[in-house]
Amino acid sequence: RYQFNLSRKFIFMLSPSFTFGHFNNDQSYHITSDTPIYSIADEKTWNYQVNPSLWYYIGNQIISLQVDHSGTGDNLTYSGTTPRDVTTRDYSTTPTLMAYLKFGNIRGNGYAGISFMHNETNGKTFNQTFPYFGMSFNTMLGSNSSINLNAALQGASVSLSEKIGAMQQITEIDAIEGNPNLKSANDYNINLSYQWYPANIFSLNAYSGYNFIDRPVSYTYVPAEGSAGPMMVRKFINSGCYRNLMSGLSATLRLLNNALIIRG
Repeated sequence: RYQFNLSRKFIFMLSPSFTFGHFNNDQSYHITSDTPIYSIADEKTWNYQVNPSLWYYIGNQIISLQVDHSGTGDNLTYSGTTPRDVTTRDYSTTPTLMAYLKFGNIRGNGYAGISFMHNETNGKTFNQTFPYFGMSFNTMLGSNSSINLNAALQGASVSLSEKIGAMQQITEIDAIEGNPNLKSANDYNINLSYQWYPANIFSLNAYSGYNFIDRPVSYTYVPAEGSAGPMMVRKFINSGCYRNLMSGLSATLRLLNNALIIRG
């Protein structure tokens, strides 16, 4: 990570990275007693990330603007019984505005941004855009207790293979058929907790959280006939919603100078 102090109030940071991998896998298998099927796969992958950010300090308050940009490529070549090439490219750009605030006993942070995603598979492209936001607040209640509140909305991206309607054969016995009408899921979370620590050796935590996922993406398998024999086709659908309400109480006891910690 590189950091540049532009002034007493402004700091610019940059975190670039790059990785490359090359894999080769040879295998054979029998569907029946006939001639074995060979699958010879050669795969080259790469990934890069560039994450510039600008930080502005106003007393105890901090405002930050950062842009997360990344790219991933995969070139997969099958040269076995059913030769073919699969080339994928995934690019993502996510600008985010964040704030870290402190007012008396109240501390909080919040963020809001929008994700732009571009996917390519063998020349077919798919673009997605979805917003997201989140916030977190903490306040002290006297000298031995505190309350924490967290809330967030996150969009779940849909891959190009899940979106393309035409069937794509992955191996001799596996294929994917996407759904052009597939929609990205929205993931909502809210969590509230209360912590009480009357002594250094004991603390009590009460919490409650709610998670709601709208139209999650799931899949079903259906049999089909492939070029080398029977195979299974994976099809993607939006399926209902997911709700989860969680509440609980936990306690921590620290003994022997923190050498023994008991949680329950």
